[in-house]
Amino acid sequence: MEEVDAFYDFWFDFKSWRIIQGEDEHILEDAEDAYEKRWMHVENERERKRLKKEHMKNISMLRDLAFKRDPRVLAAKAEEARKREEEKQKKAEEKAAREAARRAEEDMGKSQKQIAKEEELRAQAAAANEKAAEAKRRLSRNN
Repeated sequence: MEEVDAFYDFWFDFKSWRIIQGEDEHILEDAEDAYEKRWMHVENERERKRLKKEHMKNISMLRDLAFKRDPRVLAAKAEEARKREEEKQKKAEEKAAREAARRAEEDMGKSQKQIAKEEELRAQAAAANEKAAEAKRRLSRNN
């Protein structure tokens, strides 16, 4: 993959050294004076820049098309997507496990609370029984 990255890094940073030459629209020798000659020169340069820009656009389209369809790049992207999906699945499982542990802890807490309530009720019942027994003893002593 390093070789592929180096290849595409070169093409993404590529600056063409090609000099666009061709038929100039304006022939400088046909100029009547220096102003017209200067204007013709500027127009010819403007056209060359436009052609150079078009040339670079074609190179970028080819580079982008090659990058998009390169099987090595596609395989690397698929591997990254698979790793992200595994990571997401792992996080979801950890979250579910933490949630289950929290619920189990709450259930244990509820059970302990229920046990504590039952013990409290038993203690209250025992206290009530003792009071009733004490009241009976007092009645029997008074009689």
